[in-house]
Amino acid sequence: MLKYLFTFFTLSFFIGSAQTDSVAIILNSSEHDTVKVKKTEVLIGRDGGVLKQKLVWCKQLQDFAIEKGRRDILARAYFLFGTTYYNFSEYDNAVPYLYKALPIADEMKMELLQSKIYNYLGIIYSDQGNSRKAIYYFRKTYSIAVKLDDKSQQFTSANNLGVDYNNIGVPTLGIFYISKCEALAKKYKVTKYLPSLFGNKMDSYMLLDDKKKAREQLDSIYKYFNLTDKGREEQLSLNFFSAQYYAFVDDDKTAIPFLEKNISIILPTELQEFRKNYKVLTQCYKAVGDYKNSYEALIKYYQYSDSLVNSEQIQHATEIENTYKNFKTEKELEIQKLNNINKSLQLKRNKAFLILVSCLSLLLIGGIFFFYKLFRDKRKANHLLEEQKSEITHQKKEILDSIYYSKRIQEGILPTENELNQKIGEHFVFFKPKDIVSGDFYWAGKNTGNNFLMACCDCTGHGVPGAFMSLVAYSILNKIDENAEHKNPSEILDYLNIELPKFFKKEDASQQIKDGMDMSLIEIDRKNLKLKFSGANNSIYHIREGVLNVIKADKQPISADVDMRKFVFKTTELELKKNDLVVMFTDGYADQFGGPTAKIKGNLFRQGKKFMYKRLEELLVNHALSDMTTLKNVLEKVHMEWRGDLEQIDDICLIGIRI
Repeated sequence: MLKYLFTFFTLSFFIGSAQTDSVAIILNSSEHDTVKVKKTEVLIGRDGGVLKQKLVWCKQLQDFAIEKGRRDILARAYFLFGTTYYNFSEYDNAVPYLYKALPIADEMKMELLQSKIYNYLGIIYSDQGNSRKAIYYFRKTYSIAVKLDDKSQQFTSANNLGVDYNNIGVPTLGIFYISKCEALAKKYKVTKYLPSLFGNKMDSYMLLDDKKKAREQLDSIYKYFNLTDKGREEQLSLNFFSAQYYAFVDDDKTAIPFLEKNISIILPTELQEFRKNYKVLTQCYKAVGDYKNSYEALIKYYQYSDSLVNSEQIQHATEIENTYKNFKTEKELEIQKLNNINKSLQLKRNKAFLILVSCLSLLLIGGIFFFYKLFRDKRKANHLLEEQKSEITHQKKEILDSIYYSKRIQEGILPTENELNQKIGEHFVFFKPKDIVSGDFYWAGKNTGNNFLMACCDCTGHGVPGAFMSLVAYSILNKIDENAEHKNPSEILDYLNIELPKFFKKEDASQQIKDGMDMSLIEIDRKNLKLKFSGANNSIYHIREGVLNVIKADKQPISADVDMRKFVFKTTELELKKNDLVVMFTDGYADQFGGPTAKIKGNLFRQGKKFMYKRLEELLVNHALSDMTTLKNVLEKVHMEWRGDLEQIDDICLIGIRI
């Protein structure tokens, strides 16, 4: 059964000529590089074959890319490595290559390749049971496909999103995306995928306990197959969907033969097919009281599940390796450039010296000695300059290495995307430091029942000073979060205001540090749809049905100044509704200077003006109903277009939470 789809628009232009050529012959031909790469992709991507041979072909394409200095082809070679390993169910080897291809595709603006990489990563994580992470990648694929108007990838990602929303128990979204996919299949007459879509939609209705509509989808599958010839894959789909339905209506005796028939025709490499058929078969045997066969089917299910297990450490290690290699490559290019400049200067210096010697030969002996002494002094000075330059370069490298390591530490304490998904649900975070490290940060507290805490903070300054203050604030917030007495937002800000001066241990007013931070802190009760807010100079936005309300903060920072301890922050409470959008922010986005010279809504904007909060509010209202990924992308795009070639003036942090 085609649970996941990769594409439904196939290109056959190169297939005939690629089938008889080896990769070596193709790459050594006189054809254009684009044609060579396309033929190689077709040859490697054909069904069947031996893994070892296909990996040799991938390596030949990789070597070709390196020899030509073509990073775009190198990205495709890594992608082919990943998909080849995937096709042979070697996920542990597939994932690192996909992550190698991803940063190059991003660097080269290869958006179509990016979407394909995200799609494969989503399928791998879904096969391993991590549907939430799979949805994260499928949404990226879908977003790019919509942007590029790529119907093939829209079809693929919509189906895959439908499957994984079913897996996490959100069948309404499953039906939404599968219906989009079904509409595309009918519009472009790709009807061979309709049975799979009917079956996935049947899963959604079974989750909704709607037996009538589930049966209608199964009948649609039978109706389709009665009009076409059934091959092995079609028979697999028909058997599995039939078994699923009969198990759903508690007719497990009827379901079992369908599953046993499937297991007899599944190919040895189709691990996912074995896994899902044994899973349902285990439940059916148990339901009819055949515990022996149920146990044996369960053992098989776990065996095939184990073969699909992947370690997230592969991803983490690969990302670090790629970051290091990119950084190393850039530095090597810079060093080479400096060496070339030094060689050019040396040649010019030697030429000047020869001319000087020729002229000096016509002068008096005294003049010759004078100029010789001048040259010797100049050489000493140059030598001294070279030593100073070397020392400065070494010191700069040590400082930069320390700051980059500090960045890794700061990024390590911030909540991960997966952690935020678990704690606050659907959201986006647009976080862009001005320098390598940031004075802005965000923090998420431990969930208490249906409640969660979220903070958006702007420490005094940016860069290294701001980062130090952010670490102090983050430490105090974690300490507060462990103390059950400080759960109300205003109490947390009061506690911060008291504890921050103690942290710096300066009670003498003449020595007291005056710095601090602005902060917005919210507590959301998802069950009762209530919000509590307290802010120190940082307000928040609440957007409902196209209307934006500003929830104002106290005009008072959290300060390390002991004289500010007595200030008491207030808490604002607000009733929420489903689909409301809550936005937290620091001042970096609105304060950015820039502006293209163009007319927007009748007004002429020029570079050198602040973006301002009014434009930010209009932007949020106009895109409030978009999904979080799209809204984040819009914010990033507008910021970059507004800024142009001007410098970013402050750290930026925006957080959006969909209720």
